[in-house]
Amino acid sequence: MEIQLKYFGRIAELTGKSEEVRSAAVDTVAALNDVLKKEYPGLAMASYSIAVDHEIVRGEYPLPAKAEVALLPPFSGG
Repeated sequence: MEIQLKYFGRIAELTGKSEEVRSAAVDTVAALNDVLKKEYPGLAMASYSIAVDHEIVRGEYPLPAKAEVALLPPFSGG
């Protein structure tokens, strides 16, 4: 399964990239998050939300094929 990952703000700094396309052998957001934390250890200490196809999701949310997954840092208002 191929997914598009987008990283924003501090998350982009921790991964060293703003986006990437990769094959993923995972079927949930939680499993993908575990893989990403192993590849980018700085994510383990970071606070962020995950959006799949523009909807913020959590945990065992199913990861559809060709999904756009965004890792979003906390937002500040003003």
